[in-house]
Amino acid sequence: MIAKTTVLYFHEEVANTEVQHALKLEDGAKVYKLLRLRFADDQPVVLVTTYLTRAGLDDFDQIDFANASLYEELDQRGLTITHIERKLEVLAADETTASLLNVDTGAPIFYFHTYGQTKDHQPGIFDRQIPRGQQLLYDFT
Repeated sequence: MIAKTTVLYFHEEVANTEVQHALKLEDGAKVYKLLRLRFADDQPVVLVTTYLTRAGLDDFDQIDFANASLYEELDQRGLTITHIERKLEVLAADETTASLLNVDTGAPIFYFHTYGQTKDHQPGIFDRQIPRGQQLLYDFT
């Protein structure tokens, strides 16, 4: 299998209410938003939207996340994610998601919400992952 990542969007923006809550931020706080489409053998397998607090990440906008590991970059800055909580929903694919993942609009899709904390139990990452269900195996142990 040949893995590939395409960065669709990576910018700093003001956190919306959902992101503020997930990362325990105040109104008006800025975050990095990273939108990636991940492939296996040229087939799209997961759409990932990641939000990161800005603290300690001043140079993050210089990183090429098509080739760099997000978690390794966090580790190098002393912001290792040590605790993860995931929630799962099953939704219908909207037109944009269906097009990116090469599935039918309205097809059932998994929608994972991931909340990551550092060793000090500080919020560090919040993401939404939308995988193609027929191609991935998740182990929840």
